[in-house]
Amino acid sequence: MVSPPTSPQQPQPPPQQWWSQQTWPTGGGGNDNDRSSNISQILSAFTPTSTIIEHRLAATEVATLPRAADGTVRSRHGGQFVVLAATWAQFGFAYTHDTTDRDGVQVRVSINDPRAMTGDVLVSAWVTGTDVNRVRNLFERFFSNDVRVVRFDHTAEWGQTVRVAARVDLTGMDVEGLYFYSYDSAANTFRLIVEPNYRIDANGFLWFNTDRGGSVIVSDGTLAQR
Repeated sequence: MVSPPTSPQQPQPPPQQWWSQQTWPTGGGGNDNDRSSNISQILSAFTPTSTIIEHRLAATEVATLPRAADGTVRSRHGGQFVVLAATWAQFGFAYTHDTTDRDGVQVRVSINDPRAMTGDVLVSAWVTGTDVNRVRNLFERFFSNDVRVVRFDHTAEWGQTVRVAARVDLTGMDVEGLYFYSYDSAANTFRLIVEPNYRIDANGFLWFNTDRGGSVIVSDGTLAQR
C-alpha cells in the first residue's frame, strides 16, 4: 500500500479522460506523520485475505441462464462470482449479475458489451461487510462528509462503462447533491466520477455509471477535508 504524500496533489486529468484525480491529504490538524501512519495501518488491514471463488461461470452454462425480453443474460449469486475469459463471447446483447443476500439484491452490475471483456472477471459487488465498513470509516475519518461505499470484487478498469444499481441506505443524505468517487485502495487514490448519471428508483436503488472497479464512494457533497 502507498502512504499518502505530505501535501494534497490535484494533477490535471489527461485529455479525453472523464475523471479527475486526488490523493489523500494529510493536513487539517494533528501530526502529519501520525495521520500517515494511521492510514497505512488501516489500508494494510484492508488487504483481501480470501481467494475463494464460490462460483465460476463457464461458457456451457450461459444457455441455462435466464434472459430478459431484450435478450439480456442474467446471473445471481450470494458470494464471489467470476466469469471466465472464454465465456464472454457466448453472451448476447448484454449481461447482468446480481450479488444477493437474504434481503434480496445488494448490487446489480450491468455490462452492455460483454464480448469486449477480456480475462477472468469478478462481477460481484457489495454494500455491506467488513471491507465496505473499513473503506467508509477511512473516508469519514479524514473527510467531514457523510459517505456510502459500493465495493467491487473487480479491482481494475472495466474496459467500458458499466451501469450499477446498489441497495444503498441514503437516509440523511442530500440525494440531489451526491458526488461519486472511484477509490483504488492499492494506489491509495480516489478519482471523481464526473458523469455518474445517477438516479434513485422507486425501490430505493441507487443507479450510477462507472468505468473502474475497486470501491465507489458516494458522498454528500464534494469531499471536504477535516
